[in-house]
Amino acid sequence: MSRPALTALADGLLIAVAAAVAEEGVQRWLLDHHDALYWGLASLHLVVLPLTVNIMLMPWSRAGQLALENGSSPRQTLFVWSQVISGCAGFIVPGVMAMALKLELWAMMTTIFGPYVLLVASVAGSIWWDQRTDHSLSRQGSEVGRRWLPLAVLIFWSYLVFLETMLLVSSRQGDPWGSPLVVGMAVFVGYLPTRITIGFMMGHGRWEAVGATLAFLHLLGRLPAG
Repeated sequence: MSRPALTALADGLLIAVAAAVAEEGVQRWLLDHHDALYWGLASLHLVVLPLTVNIMLMPWSRAGQLALENGSSPRQTLFVWSQVISGCAGFIVPGVMAMALKLELWAMMTTIFGPYVLLVASVAGSIWWDQRTDHSLSRQGSEVGRRWLPLAVLIFWSYLVFLETMLLVSSRQGDPWGSPLVVGMAVFVGYLPTRITIGFMMGHGRWEAVGATLAFLHLLGRLPAG
């Protein structure tokens, strides 16, 4: 399947999720299993930041080329600032959820600080492995690094699905973690930077950008309905 077709399929899934969550039966089931929803989102949240930074450090990747290119284009500014916002404030999303759901302190601390610990460990591990394998990860045309890229994209898409579901369910039920302020922060520091990351990693063209915009606008249109 071609890249545009895969992207269209993924955006269609996000739209379908948003529509499904509007159904009362789906909402009731998700609320009955909100712990699973939290742990699914939190588990993916732990690896999104380390994955993004590791990919950005690879010169052959589209994200790496964009982040390290000379000058300051609008595309580069958008990409870099989206990563800064996500890296500095992304913990808000699962952190606030953990407090609202009254989870134990270790769970909240793991969710908040876990991505930064994994970031340091994964970057150090990647550098160590790259040096021991004649730069198999970082050199131009690296097949080893490229084989991992589809898995990273799948993780990012899964994170979007879990985050979108959480936003829609919470905003419709009036939970404390579904207040307009919390939902707005989650969209700004979690959903949007991840969607931008996917776009630049995969090198989206015009039609993929249209699909992403429609999916995002559909999500925003669903949020106030609750």
